[in-house]
Amino acid sequence: MAEITGGELLLKCLHAERVRHLIAIPDGTYNIVLEALQRRRDEFDCDLIVPRHEAAAAHMADAYTRVTGEPAVVMACAGPGAANLVSGVITAQAEGSPVVAITTTRRSDIAYPHTGAMQVAEQLAYFKPIVKWNAQVRDWRRIPDLVRQAFRVATSGRPGPVHLDIPENLLNQKGEEASAPVWERDAYRAGRGSVPEPALIRQAAELLVEAELLNLHCGSGALRSGAQDELQALAEHLGTPVTTGVGGAASSRRTTSSRFIRCARRPPWSTRAPTWCSPWERASVNSTSGDDSRCGASRVHSASSRSTRTRTMWVSIARPSWC
Repeated sequence: MAEITGGELLLKCLHAERVRHLIAIPDGTYNIVLEALQRRRDEFDCDLIVPRHEAAAAHMADAYTRVTGEPAVVMACAGPGAANLVSGVITAQAEGSPVVAITTTRRSDIAYPHTGAMQVAEQLAYFKPIVKWNAQVRDWRRIPDLVRQAFRVATSGRPGPVHLDIPENLLNQKGEEASAPVWERDAYRAGRGSVPEPALIRQAAELLVEAELLNLHCGSGALRSGAQDELQALAEHLGTPVTTGVGGAASSRRTTSSRFIRCARRPPWSTRAPTWCSPWERASVNSTSGDDSRCGASRVHSASSRSTRTRTMWVSIARPSWC
């Protein structure tokens, strides 16, 4: 039977997850991975992207997930290299980005707990508070299993970063390829989200329609799931303004501000006055003819006095496609 290194086994796992870019600064603890990536580049179909600092690498991975909607992999060396990832991984946690951070540690015989060797630190400990899940590989044959677990956790529920720690001796170790089976991602995790219950959808729709003062507030989920058109259609149908968090600033096709999407038109079936608009649109509201202008301005003025009657709803437009 054919033997492969742990580095080749790791790349096989990433290929099964359809990872097309590995963001990493070359280092001796995982040179075996980079050597295999160069030698079998056509087979693994993965490019190495080399930043100038590990923090930049983590931020690049975060940005990649936001643009593509796919998980991103960043790799760093033992000790200071792994520590430098922290700022970017914290950002990924706050923004719900499925970043898979893979760090190496020194040989198993001198790490955890370390014996005073160079570049040995408690990497599991300082990553644990900033990721959804983390673990260390302790056996060569567990590499595929723990990589699957990392991607499953990173992409399930609310997406977020995960951390996998691999000792350098396991990356250099050789083993029988058949003893560590690698599964395609469609074979072990769902590629699409579950369908919501129709009764819950109807209940949410009724709450939206019956609300006196309505506002849709969107986070990164609407953007990641590609629901911009649906969000715009819902806002125009309800005649409501849409505010966004930082992560959902681009969740509308008609963005006039990074924090506020322009007020939608009054729905044709509504007998109420138009909902209150942003300050920069008030002039256009007041310049219209008829009672709608006066009523619209009045609603802006009375919003604060009726704040106790305002109903705030957090609506999940759609789930990310990888859930």
